[in-house]
Amino acid sequence: MSQALAEEATIAMINQLYPEAIELFSQSMQWEKNSPFIMMSRGDCRKAMKQYAVAMDDYVKALKMKPQDQSILYRMSSIHDFFAQQLVEVGRYEDALVECNLAVESSPQICEFRMRRADIYLILGKTKEAYDDVQAAHTIDPDSAKISQRLLEFIPGAQLRPLNLPYSSIPPKFNSTVLQPLPVHIKISSDTLPGVKGALGSKVS
Repeated sequence: MSQALAEEATIAMINQLYPEAIELFSQSMQWEKNSPFIMMSRGDCRKAMKQYAVAMDDYVKALKMKPQDQSILYRMSSIHDFFAQQLVEVGRYEDALVECNLAVESSPQICEFRMRRADIYLILGKTKEAYDDVQAAHTIDPDSAKISQRLLEFIPGAQLRPLNLPYSSIPPKFNSTVLQPLPVHIKISSDTLPGVKGALGSKVS
């Protein structure tokens, strides 16, 4: 019975019949109370319906059933990242940083979450922390031209702006102001950017 309901729910989810899928997944839990797949799938349906809080509840329950599962952790991170973007939109940068921290904590290997946090660090004037996140993202994905170029923007005197946030949410000072250079003990060199040495030219010392 449980398997049949879960299969029917999955078909409904594929066809984007999310309310029906949620009901079927919930029914199947009466027989299969400890299935992380069913719990996660119900969360996916709720997320698709923009019911983020209850979707997160389902993901948390699924994670308890299957600790450290990367697919569940990624889903949780994506919601924290979404919350961060919403908080940035209304100027709540400190709260957005908390959500970004949770996103990175759950999925430290996802560059997108680190780059978003780097931008929020910049808005909060935490240039060193922003650099650390971009450097970590580059270590994860050294072939990303976007991330490599982002590192170069931390050279003293370069124009440094948040790039991974909606333009309307960026404080006006970032539209024309050059940020303070990094502390002296941080030095960007060609060795910092493996794989792009030949493309850096005179910008890197």
